[in-house]
Amino acid sequence: MSIKTLGAISVLVLSMGTGLAQAGNVYVGGSIGQASVQDWITDAEFENFTGVPSNTEDSDTAFKVYVGVTVSDNVDFRAGYAKLGEATARASVGNLFYQLSGESQAFFVDALAKFKPADQLALFAKIGISSTEFKLSTEQNVSGPVIEDKTSEVVFVPGVGIAFDVTPSLGLVAEYERYLDGAKSDVLDEKSDIDVVSIGAYFHF
Repeated sequence: MSIKTLGAISVLVLSMGTGLAQAGNVYVGGSIGQASVQDWITDAEFENFTGVPSNTEDSDTAFKVYVGVTVSDNVDFRAGYAKLGEATARASVGNLFYQLSGESQAFFVDALAKFKPADQLALFAKIGISSTEFKLSTEQNVSGPVIEDKTSEVVFVPGVGIAFDVTPSLGLVAEYERYLDGAKSDVLDEKSDIDVVSIGAYFHF
């Protein structure tokens, strides 16, 4: 399944959600936070790869936007797009450098199971399906392997979070989620999870 296919499924889910609006509650939301690629290339591994001192960074800013529908007090569905940031590995000597970068993005569909200890407060667990694209590229001004690779993979995305309705129209949310094998590289022959911690807001129609 490609990103385009899951994007089409997302549109279908949202169309169904619009039809359920009278029985539920349609909302739009967005979050920003930090994404971390687990088991990304270590400094030592990349130094062995390039033969010079290196530095690696496995985390970056992430964000997502989505449309959701509340179908009951205990169940929500969401569909949207997430930018999962970039992980880098860089080796440099003076003005000479070699950098390997991996960027991730995803289209996702989520199902949320909610528990409401109070009218305005909800704790939730979720399971999502995501078509995640991981793109590798190199930037360099020295000789070395030129890597250009893009891998798309459909993965599961479990998560937990807390939501609070500030007003009938505005709510705040904090969330942790993990894109299982979200950073897959055929060139590097590696699969890595991507952890995302974020905060955001949603707006009810």
